[in-house]
Amino acid sequence: MRIGMLLASVAGVSLMASAALAQQSVGPVDQSRGTFEDKFRQFEGEDWPTPTDYRNASGAPGHRYWQQQVDYDIDVSLDEARRTLAGREAVTYTNHSPDALGYLWLLLDQQNYRRDSLAERSRTYSASDTVSVNEVLRVQRMQDWEGGFNDLKVTGPDGRDLPFTIVDSMMRIEMPRPLASGQTF
Repeated sequence: MRIGMLLASVAGVSLMASAALAQQSVGPVDQSRGTFEDKFRQFEGEDWPTPTDYRNASGAPGHRYWQQQVDYDIDVSLDEARRTLAGREAVTYTNHSPDALGYLWLLLDQQNYRRDSLAERSRTYSASDTVSVNEVLRVQRMQDWEGGFNDLKVTGPDGRDLPFTIVDSMMRIEMPRPLASGQTF
């Protein structure tokens, strides 16, 4: 009889303990990565941008949103034997921003193929004892061929040279005079 009471007491205590543990909160579900299982999670602690005239609360463009317009006219020829491209490009830039622009930035992705480019200098290779065929071909190509832009000339609509500076793959073109809002160059 005493053993029966003891077993019943142990069973009762363990049932109450498991019921109490089941009622405890396990805390908020970490929804910062992966799939979002908790579709009604609270947004406390989240860093949300403040809505402005340029971006509303949903992130959509606001009534004062603007975007620059750039039109390209490209004429290019390919010399397969010398593995080169030669060409001319006319860029028409329309300033839709509310500010005047004293210079323009261009991204020269082709510069990443220069031997001295930041992209090439920061490239990593496998640390294994074997070398892939692609790695060997890349090293050989970099020895035999200088990628990137070699003869750049920048002129304004009047044909006069415009000063420019290239740092790795970024080019800054100095405007002859600031490009006002709504103007095209």
